Amino acid sequence: MKYHIPDDYAVFEEYGFNNNNDTFKRKEVADSLTSIISNSDDSLVISLDAPWGEGKTAFLHMWQKTLKDQHIPVIYFDAFKNDHHQDPFPPLSSAIYELAKENQLSGDETAKAFAEGVGKFLKSGVIVGSKALTRMAAHQLFGEPGFEGIAEGLSDDISNEIVIGEKFLNSYTNQEATMQAFNKSLTVLARDLLDESTVEGAPTASKNIIFIIDELDRCRPDYALALIELIKHVFSAQGVCFVLSMNKPQLAESLKVIYGAGFDSLTYLDKFIHITTSLPKVGADQEKQIFVVDYITNAAASAGIELYTNDIDLFRHYFHALNLPLRVMNKSIINFGIYNTVKKHEILRHPSVIKITIGLCVLKAYKPDVFEYLSNLPLTKESSAYEFCKDKLPHSFFSDKAGKDWQQILNGPNKPSPLSPDGKSRAASWSNLNPEWSSYNKMIYDICRPLKYFNVA
Repeated sequence: MKYHIPDDYAVFEEYGFNNNNDTFKRKEVADSLTSIISNSDDSLVISLDAPWGEGKTAFLHMWQKTLKDQHIPVIYFDAFKNDHHQDPFPPLSSAIYELAKENQLSGDETAKAFAEGVGKFLKSGVIVGSKALTRMAAHQLFGEPGFEGIAEGLSDDISNEIVIGEKFLNSYTNQEATMQAFNKSLTVLARDLLDESTVEGAPTASKNIIFIIDELDRCRPDYALALIELIKHVFSAQGVCFVLSMNKPQLAESLKVIYGAGFDSLTYLDKFIHITTSLPKVGADQEKQIFVVDYITNAAASAGIELYTNDIDLFRHYFHALNLPLRVMNKSIINFGIYNTVKKHEILRHPSVIKITIGLCVLKAYKPDVFEYLSNLPLTKESSAYEFCKDKLPHSFFSDKAGKDWQQILNGPNKPSPLSPDGKSRAASWSNLNPEWSSYNKMIYDICRPLKYFNVA
């Protein structure tokens, strides 16, 4: 088996929302985004805000395919993949220039002007210059070491305050002019890209090229902040719209590393964003139930894990009862695969045992603290774990038939016996299934043991 369920983004890019990729019917959101951006007269910044593991990246790759089919210029930029750069300006600029090359515009005068603007911007020291000025001030006040390297090349009379002031003001004026020139070159290049992508005889599909920034919340905090500020102050050009994929609360928390715990980072982020959208949640209606079953089946198959019909139904049940993110569901399936691999032919297929086994695999991925608590229940006497778990898990976990069974198990009767498949009569005692299972606690301990020391990333 595979111990990681791959995100097959190549399939998403090739087929978009077709080929059964759109399991959770999110194409409507993509079409709405396209309409809003295509008709915008302003340079918009839109936030796609969804929790970790909700399928943002898969959605964006499918949307990218749709945009290309509609001849709308689109750039996809993985911020996390590029955060080894100290400055996000070069990779962002390079992504735009690559789009120009794809559209055979690299030899065009506007593309050359854009490349020239990038060069002038980098030479102007808009980013580096501010750091150098800060270090110079620190040296004057505190004797900060390393000043000599920053000051290299400056004239000997730099210590004269008037000269320093004049150089700074001239530098600032030049930097502002350089930024404006770069912005203008980007506007012209965006217009040419849109003209080039227009199908002959058809109206322009969009007023804007679309720049997708993914994985923003996974970046180094300083890189994420620099990237957002660049978009706002440098790349905000006519004909360019940005879609920032993020878990906004998580990104806001990471920014507090820079500004401090009391900083209102959510309000600060909103200053850079014009519109926020989200992905629709997977509902519990009959149509969505079918899609969830398909997702679980395909995820398990891609990892080489065999699931019986009852297994799939149990995973579906926990998916809805706990409102699991897709990535947590993937980890739960891998946990079950690990359990099967370790136990080999010892796994018991009794419905009640499988219900508990899959439930523990899900809890291992969803609530590791609950799993850890259950795996350490005392074996010598029964104890009620229900009081602990009910405060940690949503009420929906205990609200249906499977939840009532869990409640009975966690309350810990002395002589447990499994429910029959129809739930109406008692089957053989647990000890008939496994002689070592004289109590629920021992059963839970035995099931947890193969998973206890492995954590799926």
